[in-house]
Formats: sequence, structure tokens, C-alpha cells
Amino acid sequence: SLFDDCSPGNLPDDTDAILDVARGGNHTLVLLSRRPAGEAYSAPITHVEVWGAGDGSRGQLGPSCLEHQPRFRRLELHHGLEGYRIVAIAAGWDSSFFVMRKDGVLDEIVSMGGNDFGDIGVTKAKAGQPNIVDLISVAGVARSITVTNICAGPHHIIVILQIKTANGMEFQKVVGWGASRHGQLGPILSSTGRPPRRSQEKGSRG
Repeated sequence: SLFDDCSPGNLPDDTDAILDVARGGNHTLVLLSRRPAGEAYSAPITHVEVWGAGDGSRGQLGPSCLEHQPRFRRLELHHGLEGYRIVAIAAGWDSSFFVMRKDGVLDEIVSMGGNDFGDIGVTKAKAGQPNIVDLISVAGVARSITVTNICAGPHHIIVILQIKTANGMEFQKVVGWGASRHGQLGPILSSTGRPPRRSQEKGSRG
């Protein structure tokens, strides 16, 4: 693989580990942990970056990368979530998803790319622009929301949320959106094959 400013087969300087790889229809995301130049290998990991390559024509590699990218380049997510770090990634056919975390606040999911089947849950006019997925509407009033897992098919997305409420209730909720004509999101309840978001939950009082 080719990374910007790197010789063939090499990762960016000061890369500590490849944390995750997500492959879409024609684009690939890589999550890297990196440390400051000159720091010893045993030094704590200081930051995480996402790099992308391949087709960016639908905005799946961000609004500043709207063409084919033959080399991996660092993606800049201008989403207004300063202080958050990327903890997980997923990729659909022409869409990308980033789980963002910051201590003491709710997790967020940033999505970007195509929206032909409701993949990123925004209007077609906004497809390709970074979007913050609305988790509050499916989680309800919550003291904390943690995204424990995310995965994407070609045009549907499944997320597992760990939710804690102010009254001490703690439960998991499985949330999905996108195409569902084959029942990917549960029983089909409409002729369009695109039912509203569905969820399943398991609860316990903490």
C-alpha cells in the first residue's frame, strides 16, 4: 500500500500500530495510532488518525477529497467535535463512519458519503458532507451513550449502543439504518423496503 510521503510498503513515520481497516465498495479506511517524532517506543500512544484511499467522488473521503486517491492520505474531519478522538471506523459501499469519543460526554458518530438508500441518514442535498448521526432520538434521555460496536454492509449500518440513564438504568440498544428490502434491519413493514430505524434492547439496573 502507498501512503502519502512514504516509500512503497511503509507506514507513515512514528506509526505505532494499525488499529482497524474498513473497506467499502471502492474506498478503504485505515485507523492508525501514532506518537510524536523522537518519542521512545514505550511512550504512551498520543493520538489516532484515519487515512483513506480510493474513490472519493461521493464524499466518502471527506469534502476536500472528491476524486480518486491512489495513495492513502490523512483525512481531516471538520465536524465541530474538537477534543474528540476516533475510536472505530466502518465503511459502506460509498459511505464512511467514524465513532468519536471524548471523556465525560456522549459518543458521536460522524458519517459522510453517498445517501442513495439512507446510508448516512441525511437528505441527498447534504450527501457527501460530514454529518453527525442523531443518536439521541433513538437512545432517549441518557446520561451517557457509548458506541460499543459498528459495522456496515453495502447500504445498511448496524450500531450497538451502551446507554446509561440518570436514574441508574443501564441497557444495550441495537440500532440500524439504510436499505432493508431483504430484512437487514428486521421485519419489513412497508412496501418501500426502507422502514424507519429499528432497535432491540436489553436492560439491567446498575
